[in-house]
Amino acid sequence: MNDEQNNFLQQLLNLRENILKKIQPSLLNLAELAAMNGEDPDHRRGRASSVPASVYELGDEIITVIEIPGLQRREDLHLSVRTGSLEIRGRRFKRLPETRNQIAVLPAGTAEEFQQAVNFPCPVKPETAAAVYRHGLLEVRVKKAPQTSNDNVIIQFL
Repeated sequence: MNDEQNNFLQQLLNLRENILKKIQPSLLNLAELAAMNGEDPDHRRGRASSVPASVYELGDEIITVIEIPGLQRREDLHLSVRTGSLEIRGRRFKRLPETRNQIAVLPAGTAEEFQQAVNFPCPVKPETAAAVYRHGLLEVRVKKAPQTSNDNVIIQFL
């Protein structure tokens, strides 16, 4: 390598060092970084975020559709169906936005824990629950419990 190339290489290294000195303090503010990524910075302190859910009543079943992009494995999702509600919890992978003209100092993505409780409009039979996950949407179907015509309690006065 000749002196001209060595000089040019040294200038590049100095420029890189100066850039890192200027941007490093701003990279330490994780809450600011999470907000830029559209994330809730509180989940980094142990809080789980929630996921959007919609509940539909169709004939004799309740259909719940939950937006959960980023699931990679079945083991990352846990569902619990009770007579009056659906509980969802898990972990998903969120990709960080691709940026140009910046030095890559962060991993390509981050794991985020989430949880959500969804109330059903009527009682259901938990044993009939079936779930399908595709294209970032989780669909949970569960049959309605039969309506009892006599839900009043007879009180005896003695």
